[in-house]
Amino acid sequence: MRIAIFGTGSGSKKFLKSIDTEKLEIITYVDNNPQKIGQTKNGIAIVGPQDLLELEFEYIIIASEYTTEIIQQLLFLGIDLNKIIPFYLEGFLNQLKKDREHFIGNVKLKMPIKTEKQIIGLITKGYSGSNTYALYRNRPKYLEEKYDIELIAIENFDRNKTYDLLCSTSIFSKYDNEIINVQLWHGFPLKKIGLRTELFEKSYNSDIREKTDIITSYSETYNTLFNASFPNESSKYQITGMPRNDFLNTKNVKKIENFFGVNLEEKKIICYLPTYRKWVNDMSINGDRIWENIFGFKDYNLSDFINFLKTNKLFFICKLHQMEANKLDTSCYEPFKENIAFIQENDLVNKDIDLYELLANIHVLITDYSSVYFDILLREEIGIVFCPTDLKSYKENRGFNLEPYEFWTPGPKVFNQVEMQNEIIKSLQPNYYLNERNMIKSIVHKYNDFNSTERVWKLIDKVLTNKNLHI
Repeated sequence: MRIAIFGTGSGSKKFLKSIDTEKLEIITYVDNNPQKIGQTKNGIAIVGPQDLLELEFEYIIIASEYTTEIIQQLLFLGIDLNKIIPFYLEGFLNQLKKDREHFIGNVKLKMPIKTEKQIIGLITKGYSGSNTYALYRNRPKYLEEKYDIELIAIENFDRNKTYDLLCSTSIFSKYDNEIINVQLWHGFPLKKIGLRTELFEKSYNSDIREKTDIITSYSETYNTLFNASFPNESSKYQITGMPRNDFLNTKNVKKIENFFGVNLEEKKIICYLPTYRKWVNDMSINGDRIWENIFGFKDYNLSDFINFLKTNKLFFICKLHQMEANKLDTSCYEPFKENIAFIQENDLVNKDIDLYELLANIHVLITDYSSVYFDILLREEIGIVFCPTDLKSYKENRGFNLEPYEFWTPGPKVFNQVEMQNEIIKSLQPNYYLNERNMIKSIVHKYNDFNSTERVWKLIDKVLTNKNLHI
């Protein structure tokens, strides 16, 4: 490799000591001192800069502390920049940095240069299948290094703090126009929501619509239903799947055992998750289920239910909707803690666990009109039993986005205790209602891979990167 060395003083000596000279052919030294030109160094001729134009070499090494000035001189002579290698690179870069800072400090730029990390706020309202909590728990390390990511309980949200992007699970969250607002919502809407019911007519307006930038989605079907409920621009919808559903793929029965302090060896787990009947905002009645017993059956025998659980080695857990968590007197179940347990929202938050992490371990879900069953369809080995005891009243007062109810709920419908107990046993068997479930799943879910969190994070990163490019 043929090289020329610019500089004949101490810099060239340091350079020569740092390399294997046998691998290089030094064809000449270069110096600006007229008294040195024409002499030799180490038996090699010293020439002036102009003489380089007559020589053939692959690189010229600048072994002088006057790196910046020599580069300018060589470029003026027409020497290719790719052939110029400064030996004192650190000093050269420091000088460039100083020059840049001097320039930035003495001129007015049209836009400020943003060097701090962008801030992402994940607003959560409890841990009962929270998409934002799932995002936080499964945040990629490379994005942690790139952004400041905060999990914020909605009651602690500070509107005076500057955020670059906020993720929410409530369409009614209104934030500054400068903030990118990502709407994750909290389930697939079987029951009517938004402008399809009188409950939301006064609360959803153009201001909320305009301040929603991105809406994550299950599928094209979800886009249609959600947009009929909360009209917005179709371009805002991004089909990613829901982050909370990734929790359903994290089976670990120890989590339930530790959560309730029980031993579940050889037991099957049954979970009852009903939705609410009274809307807290205006106290409108959605249905007329009774609260004398846990299921709202007209005839119910607690002893028979306990014997059923014990005989079949079942552990029954229930979480009432937070709007009606205090409707049921649970004191009569306290003597049967080995077979029955209740989940309170505060328990999930205090133990830092999401409801869906517990649901990953159940064997049968019992529900009525809650959207949770759409998500459970992703786990075909978990049976589903529907208990719509006030179906007629609920349909008349609240109504469904999807009808008929019998078609869109792929599982047995029970209206009394005997039917429910019989169907629980049947639902423990594999492939029960499998064809019906797969049909609904194919309509509701585009993705079945439990990678929704990753897709949402990639979307967030892409949006913020594009925003930063335009600053």
